[in-house]
Amino acid sequence: MKNKNNIRLLIAMVAIIFAASITSCKKNDSIVTPVLPIDSTVGLPEIVKNLVPDSIIQKLKDLGMPINEGIAPPNVEGIYVGSPWKLVASNFDDFEVGHLFTDLKVKFTNQNNAEQEIKVQTKTGTTFSDDVTAYISGHDSLFSIFVITNNNKINGSDTTDIQQFVRVFSGVKVSGESSIKNLRSALMSLKEIKNTTNAFLKAGQGRLIFDSDFVSDAQTTFRTNQASWTSNGMVSKEFFK
Repeated sequence: MKNKNNIRLLIAMVAIIFAASITSCKKNDSIVTPVLPIDSTVGLPEIVKNLVPDSIIQKLKDLGMPINEGIAPPNVEGIYVGSPWKLVASNFDDFEVGHLFTDLKVKFTNQNNAEQEIKVQTKTGTTFSDDVTAYISGHDSLFSIFVITNNNKINGSDTTDIQQFVRVFSGVKVSGESSIKNLRSALMSLKEIKNTTNAFLKAGQGRLIFDSDFVSDAQTTFRTNQASWTSNGMVSKEFFK
């Protein structure tokens, strides 16, 4: 008799729990989960996501390149010098790690965080680049700048090679400090457009170079007036084999 009463009690409890669960579901039908605010530390510029495949971003990270995402990078406007400008890593048979390239001077202007755009110009030796629109991301004191450009190799009056590259600058810019800390630059070939002399890195090949004293000091001038200097896209020896 006791067992029958226990069974009846158990059935009754199950029925009550089931009914309560149905009622609860019905009450929650009208509840809408609120949309959480977008995390301001997440996000690459849309044009970078469209033009640079995820596989290339991963290759850059594999080299050891920091990719700082976000829609609130620090203000990095200014002129800086990377020296000694030293090879950190390559993903192909290249110079030995520690190889020194010509010091790099880079100028950042017209930063627009709302559009995630910034102007970039570089100088190595007697060659300076065009002033190009690049794309910036980051948060707090961290930033990454993406330059996507076609590089030309010119022999006399003939353009022998044209190759598309992405070049990324990443570093730390603390508010109130004039220098950039831990400036790194990775470059990677995106695609061949014209290949006559096989001069450039092949598609998917890249290098990571950094300012090996970890401080890129601010400069007052980008270049002086020298007739021997030539404008040649973003080309420097870093892009060649």
